[in-house]
Amino acid sequence: MQLDSAAGVSKPWRLRPQVSFDNAHVEAKWRANMAKYASGEASTEEPSQAEMGDMFVPDNDFGETQFQVQQQKCDDEDSERRRSAIRRHSSILLSSYITSMGSEEEEGSWPPNQTKKSRLGKLLKSRQCETVIAIIILFNFVLMYLDADARAAGQKPAKWQTISMSACYWVVVVEFAIRTFVEGRQAFSSRWHQLDLCVVVSGFVEQLLQWIDFDSRGIGGIISVLRCCRLLRLVRIVRHLNHMRELTRLLEMTGSCARTLFWAFLLMGFLMTSWAILAVEVVRPCVVELAQSHGLWADCERCRRAFNSVFEANLTLFQTIVSGDSWGAVALPVIEFRPWTAAIFMGSLLTIVFGVLNLTMAVVVDTFAEAREND
Repeated sequence: MQLDSAAGVSKPWRLRPQVSFDNAHVEAKWRANMAKYASGEASTEEPSQAEMGDMFVPDNDFGETQFQVQQQKCDDEDSERRRSAIRRHSSILLSSYITSMGSEEEEGSWPPNQTKKSRLGKLLKSRQCETVIAIIILFNFVLMYLDADARAAGQKPAKWQTISMSACYWVVVVEFAIRTFVEGRQAFSSRWHQLDLCVVVSGFVEQLLQWIDFDSRGIGGIISVLRCCRLLRLVRIVRHLNHMRELTRLLEMTGSCARTLFWAFLLMGFLMTSWAILAVEVVRPCVVELAQSHGLWADCERCRRAFNSVFEANLTLFQTIVSGDSWGAVALPVIEFRPWTAAIFMGSLLTIVFGVLNLTMAVVVDTFAEAREND
């Protein structure tokens, strides 16, 4: 037996403690020597062939012992594991390389339109582009203000104002065209894009009518309506200033309570019309008697016909109750003349002001609180 002195192995049982033996007697001797070595009783000298017994007796024709055979098997297994690991790692590297080459080929094979669309889409969604468009919309608002003042004074807008408004319109057209090119048909499913389409169409019709000079042919009302459609461009500023959190939050809250305000308006109109019908049936005779017999409201033509019809009664109730304008000009003389009419005036005041309006305010505040909790 030869021991590996370079590795510092001086005991044969330190070679491979995990080896197995075919001979139980040899294994028992090996375990006994291991126990002696662990307890310190084993000699530091190398054991003789007689001490080890048949442990290192050759077991085959090549003169190999059991230790040598087991060590060779373990070495072969380690080598096989290393080779299989190398093969797996090589296959992984090869597959990743092939995948990366395939993706590069796919990117290189993209049509030019796809690259242009991606670049234009990033440009439109950039904060710088949105800020510039928002500034143009605000500048267009100032131009609309100056244009309305000039036309109300019977003057034509300055030439630079007309050119600037046309330039602002064509900026909107270019943005609309680019967004349609980038998003395709899916763009028209967006409400913002539908709003842009309305702005573009109304602006085109307005400029076409101005170029034909339809304003001097008695169709100025159509152009006035189209000019009012310019205000739709201001709504687009919300789309381009979405990075302003406070403004976006305020507009979202306003939109969330729009439905509440709509139903509150309908409820108030229904209730006010009901009181107006009662006023026409009950209060109008008292007003007519006071105006004709007692000469009251001689200097107030509107007071004399305050309840002549349901429409005028609605206007009177809205003026006196909701707006709080001259409530006593009509109500107090009628109540003094016929005290029982106070039920109509007081009832309409309490139900509309302290009922519908305050209830609407409470619902709006509750809607704001609910929206804040959801966020």
